Amino acid sequence: MLDENIDLADHDVYLRGSDLACRLRAEGFDGVVCILTGAHRKRVEELSILPHVDLAFEKTGDLKLIASELLRVHLERVQRAMER
Repeated sequence: MLDENIDLADHDVYLRGSDLACRLRAEGFDGVVCILTGAHRKRVEELSILPHVDLAFEKTGDLKLIASELLRVHLERVQRAMER
């Protein structure tokens, strides 16, 4: 789970979670990638269709729904891995 706007003010570094997710995938990470953002719903939809992002939610989203979706995607990925 990554915040979309990562601001490390102490180190004068600003990252986007979606960029970090892209880098993680390029490095071989195959776990579930979920982005949280404080942006509007349209941005959440844009993030959710990125090929390196599994899920995206507003930070104010329903925590039970977020947890449920994370678990669902994780279990789907485990099932696919077992079928190989």
